[in-house]
Amino acid sequence: MENQVLEVDLASELSNTPDARVFTHGSLFAGIGGICTSFNSLGVVNEFTNELEDKVLKTYQKNHFSKSLLGGSIRDLSAAKLPSIDILHGGFPCQSFSIAGLRGGFNDPRGQLFFEITRLISEYGDRKPKVLVLENAPNLLTGESGSWFRKITMELSKLGYWFDQVNALLLNTAEHTGIPQSRERLFMVCLNSDFFDSNPIRQVDFKKVPLRPLSEFIFPFEEVDPRYYLDPENKYSRLIMEKENKSDPYQIYQLRRFEVRLASAGMCPTLTANMGHGGHNVPFIITNGRVRKLTERECLNIQGFDKQFSFPESITTGVKYAMIGNAVSPPVSKLIATRVLSLLRENDV
Repeated sequence: MENQVLEVDLASELSNTPDARVFTHGSLFAGIGGICTSFNSLGVVNEFTNELEDKVLKTYQKNHFSKSLLGGSIRDLSAAKLPSIDILHGGFPCQSFSIAGLRGGFNDPRGQLFFEITRLISEYGDRKPKVLVLENAPNLLTGESGSWFRKITMELSKLGYWFDQVNALLLNTAEHTGIPQSRERLFMVCLNSDFFDSNPIRQVDFKKVPLRPLSEFIFPFEEVDPRYYLDPENKYSRLIMEKENKSDPYQIYQLRRFEVRLASAGMCPTLTANMGHGGHNVPFIITNGRVRKLTERECLNIQGFDKQFSFPESITTGVKYAMIGNAVSPPVSKLIATRVLSLLRENDV
């Protein structure tokens, strides 16, 4: 656990340094705040947050501070009406780039939203952020023979940012935070050439750590609301029971349409948004001879959200699962946030 301790110590040092300059950040495609919570925890002040969906924004508001909550499409934002910030971040929609999607890339309207980010940065002019942190699916790096990533690199370079493939970081929740979820995401960290002579952020900055036990995150021996259990006569319940691993009460079963997959021992498969929309990838466990879904709290645990995180009462169960599956894992984003803040202070910008 040594690397985890070092990361925590550095984060504590950054957020508690006397008389340290206060930096600011703005959030695009904020979701439920998986990136924001990390910068906030380090003392970086959130100046504005943009999120399209009203239910998601209400959940964000319940859990995070922002000076300005901006609901609606990024297309409606104007940099002239936005405050200056040190760090701009956002996990722009990944469906058009993900290997699990249709891979329409920039021909997909969702993929084209990347250019709304570059539009805002261009509108900022001399006020443009010192650091950009963009998050997406790993396939963005190699999909369409690498042409998507080359386009992004070219656009960011034209705007005056140091960014290349070496600054594109593949971070896995299990490998880099020890939380037992196999979840790999791409983080692109770009530095404004007006303030930095180069971009030193590399994959080697992020060390692998030991895996933590699933017993810290899911609780098969605790009674939960009956609504999480499948009817024993349900066809999916019977399919899962046929695969029961009786030697491991923490075994997670993933339902993918009409197929049941057993997750690797001690691991949870990637949590996805469609587990909240009745799609495949729903995670189950078997407890006391019955099949039940992981609860929202267990899924939040596996994503790395703290115990205080909660949803407004008006949010339905399916929407909660979708939000969780769409989220950036906070312990992963905190690795990035800690490195970025350290770099800003080292360079006294």
